[in-house]
Amino acid sequence: RYLKTIDDKEKQYNVCLNTFLETSNKFANERGKLEELIKKSQGDSQECEKRAVKAEISVLQTWKETEIWKLKGTIAKAEGNLRKLQKALS
Repeated sequence: RYLKTIDDKEKQYNVCLNTFLETSNKFANERGKLEELIKKSQGDSQECEKRAVKAEISVLQTWKETEIWKLKGTIAKAEGNLRKLQKALS
């Protein structure tokens, strides 16, 4: 009678152990997948950040070039006015 009880308990233990091991393996696999997704997401995020910085630099360079072009136009007008004044004075 005790041997049968021991055998039954051992079978129950083995069933529980197998269930635990299967569940543990599933969670380990899922964790590995999630870690890979996190790494990929971090890489994607860094790539997006680099693109955003490049875009911002491009906008600032364009703005700078536009302002320089405006200043050159203002300088050209001022030089033209100066020549007119010099002509008028002579």
